[in-house]
Amino acid sequence: MLLKTLIFTIAFGTQAVPTPSGKEPESASDRETRMHAIADAVDLVSKTPGDAAAIITVWNRESNFSLWVHDGTIKADGGLAICMGSIHPSDHVPDWADLAGTSVENTALCAARTLQIVKSGYWMCGDNSQTEKERMTYAFEYYARGHCAKPREESIVRSNMWVRLQARFYRAFSNGKKNTE
Repeated sequence: MLLKTLIFTIAFGTQAVPTPSGKEPESASDRETRMHAIADAVDLVSKTPGDAAAIITVWNRESNFSLWVHDGTIKADGGLAICMGSIHPSDHVPDWADLAGTSVENTALCAARTLQIVKSGYWMCGDNSQTEKERMTYAFEYYARGHCAKPREESIVRSNMWVRLQARFYRAFSNGKKNTE
């Protein structure tokens, strides 16, 4: 339960994204409910504190937890990017259209695909001589570009955020297992 509480606190603590013209703003209670769904989904998908930190880092930097991106109203990158992870359609994402939506199920699917892409970059772009933080910097660059490349400043910002979040999330784990009491 502590991990979900931390995820909720971090997501809910982000500044609400401005409402697009012609749309009703998200009420405080609706935002709180949605942030709980985000916390539940991330907790469901994450096997480690690093997993949870990677998902939250990407979603924070890609969409700032925007309702309009979360529910699929707004698609970034010229209409190609969907869900809070700004995921593009590809052969590796056969369920692309299902990634948008504010339900725990849709959000968990977006979280799983977000994590899949980060982990692909971690294994494909980093090497064993690097620290975990360095490998994550390359993983975040892979996430942003879709291929291995020298990390830019934004990927360094993401890896620093990941380190801070991971440290907080480790405290929510007890003996290597999620604290669900």
